[in-house]
Amino acid sequence: MTPPRTLPDPPLWDVAQRVKLWTEVLGNKAAVRSFVLFAHGTCVVSVDDDAEPAPQAKSLLKAFGHSIPGTPSADMLVYALPDTCDFVIGGHHPNILTFVSRDTFSSDVATEQLRTLAGFWGRELRVLDTFTLNVIHTHKINSSPN
Repeated sequence: MTPPRTLPDPPLWDVAQRVKLWTEVLGNKAAVRSFVLFAHGTCVVSVDDDAEPAPQAKSLLKAFGHSIPGTPSADMLVYALPDTCDFVIGGHHPNILTFVSRDTFSSDVATEQLRTLAGFWGRELRVLDTFTLNVIHTHKINSSPN
């Protein structure tokens, strides 16, 4: 799949805050699994902690990050986080997730009404990360944030 000629700039994340967020979202998994964060908000959880996480995450994103209409790659699972009403968007690979902040949207819209919009936005962010493969952080188990 060929990317468009120009892509939007990624949002400016506070990387330490984003690592903390994913550690909390992943819960017990973060204590035993490595994960890689990409510039547009995608998190790829390691499937093999003996391998280097970043190349593995890029490979997974290349293989499973695209969204092709009418195929399982276009499917999305939208989870509203109970404490914050932010969203985590999953797709057809269980180890590829994208975070979408509730603050992305107008504050006067109910969380339930935003599920589909958040899902589409999260899927688009994942696709952007698939095109750019720009790693902003690698979290290795038993390591400190870099």
